Amino acid sequence: MFVFRKNFIGYTTFGVAFGFCFPIIAITADMLFFKPMDLSWQNIGEAHRLNPLHFIIDTAPLFLGMAFGFVGYKQDQLSYTNAKLQRVLDEVSNQKEEISTQNELMSQKNKEVERKRHDLDASIQYAQSIQNAILPDLRLMKKHLEDLFILHKARDIVSGDFYYFTRKEGRSVLAVADCTGHGIPAAFMSLVGYQHLNNIILQQGILEPQLILEYLHEGIYSTLRQGETNNNDGMDIGICILDNEHHELYFAGSKISLYYVRHNELQKVKANRTYIGGKEYRRPAFDKHTVTLLLDEKTQFYLYTDGYQDQFGGEENTKFLSSRLKALLLTLYQEEPVDQRKILMLTIENWIGAGTKEQTDDILLLGFRA
Repeated sequence: MFVFRKNFIGYTTFGVAFGFCFPIIAITADMLFFKPMDLSWQNIGEAHRLNPLHFIIDTAPLFLGMAFGFVGYKQDQLSYTNAKLQRVLDEVSNQKEEISTQNELMSQKNKEVERKRHDLDASIQYAQSIQNAILPDLRLMKKHLEDLFILHKARDIVSGDFYYFTRKEGRSVLAVADCTGHGIPAAFMSLVGYQHLNNIILQQGILEPQLILEYLHEGIYSTLRQGETNNNDGMDIGICILDNEHHELYFAGSKISLYYVRHNELQKVKANRTYIGGKEYRRPAFDKHTVTLLLDEKTQFYLYTDGYQDQFGGEENTKFLSSRLKALLLTLYQEEPVDQRKILMLTIENWIGAGTKEQTDDILLLGFRA
């Protein structure tokens, strides 16, 4: 049923009214210009019989009303369709306006997100410059460590892996550490660890590697209030002290072992599984290891975090694995430091490119000869 009835009623009324004019005019004409007629049903019927035009004229209101009513009905249909179409057009127009508004808001939000991302990137880049400034000077390190190279590849601009070097009482102290996580939180942790090492070694004068780790654990536990907050962050670390006067290298490690090559064999100085930091304050003591340095031959040493060996890649997208890394070190340990670093960098980049194409953790590998 259509909502509109105006045209149908109007057209039908007009058709009927207009149709009534015909019989009135016809009867009047018959009475005035033709033979006199009495107005009666019999005479009207006789007129219809003798002249069909009279029937048409007398029934004109019915036929014209029907004809005009049909036209009105169609007009109502058209009006309804036009009104419905107009509503659709209005809705489309409103939707277009709403979409335009939403697009404008989205554009503004995208610009805001882009601005914030740019500010965040700028902040992280600045944080990287601060972190790099805190790390030890490579020129100083190479002055005291023969044939040194460092492969340091952060996953997220700033790194939770860091290396440490200082000199105290004629000894060189060298460490490689891997803080919990990666990115900004791990980078903050690396700064905390670095400052604690400076305090323990330079200010307190501790030069026993196992004691340095004990004091480092206590410092991290205290700084992060891990007994109160249940914070479990910390770090893995391997630390070496080179005593050239006595031709010995002292080592202690927390999950980061020391490797060295002699007579074409890769030797491992195993670290303790004890973790630095964490909510458990009491833990087993760290072990001290001694490696005697040869007078007639330099020994190639390696310290590295787990980022290299745990990197996913290759055709089957699996971990690089410790066994593959050790085999690689055995093939290149006699190369010049710059070449060792280049080979290690190209190998891991090709490994990543053949698999995930994404670095999954910070990577730090340090080599030196003593």
